[in-house]
Amino acid sequence: MGVFVFDLTQPLGVAAGVPYAAVIMAGLLLHSRPMVWGLAIAGSLLTVFDLFLQQPEIPIRIVATNRLLAIALIWITAFICLRQLRFQENVAEHLFQTQHDPLTSLPNRNNLFSRGEQMLRAARQREQDIFLVLFGIDGFASLNDRHGVLATEAVTKKVAELLIKREQNRYVASLDGGAFVLILNGINQDFAVEHSKTLLRDAAELDIELGDDRFQASLSACVCQANDDIISIVDFLRAADDGLRQAKKQGQNQLVVVGKPS
Repeated sequence: MGVFVFDLTQPLGVAAGVPYAAVIMAGLLLHSRPMVWGLAIAGSLLTVFDLFLQQPEIPIRIVATNRLLAIALIWITAFICLRQLRFQENVAEHLFQTQHDPLTSLPNRNNLFSRGEQMLRAARQREQDIFLVLFGIDGFASLNDRHGVLATEAVTKKVAELLIKREQNRYVASLDGGAFVLILNGINQDFAVEHSKTLLRDAAELDIELGDDRFQASLSACVCQANDDIISIVDFLRAADDGLRQAKKQGQNQLVVVGKPS
């Protein structure tokens, strides 16, 4: 509207409608495709509407040419903004795909290595306790052998949904082979252990259906607390993986605690 008022104050021979093109950039800055379309349409209509509110002081041919050029600039700008928004969306989608598991939409191993490293470093700087809980679906390989890939995917999705629902404010990642990582910081070991046990109980109550087949999910886990021997997220994950293997040797729905402060 500011551009419209400015346009009314200028002679028809002046390309006062040109600033509408600059206004369209607001849609690009706000990453809004509908706003780009809306501003382009509004700018074009107001550019024409202003023509009927003033008495031309120069030949109408010049005025009409002036207005058509302004409208052309508006739509060229809109086209460039829409192309740029599409490019940004494609880049964002590609980054999401490289950082997230396609089956569960949770952060993947690549994301864990970068984000987990940041969280571990931040916890050390703040002198906070930090825990990495590694969950593994019990009998994952045998489930795949008996019922196939679709069965393992169904169980993996169901467990992922549970973790997403229960851990909305915490970092959860999905790894290959039915493994999940939960990072807890700013808490003590008792809370980490009890919280992990609660998740194991909740997972054991999951009922998964796949066609005529029904499955019961079961998780084992390792609660690993960072100590002076754990320097990086790779060390953290390796220690938790060793603990998870110990838990699985004990049977199903087992929990092992490792990595007490040294």
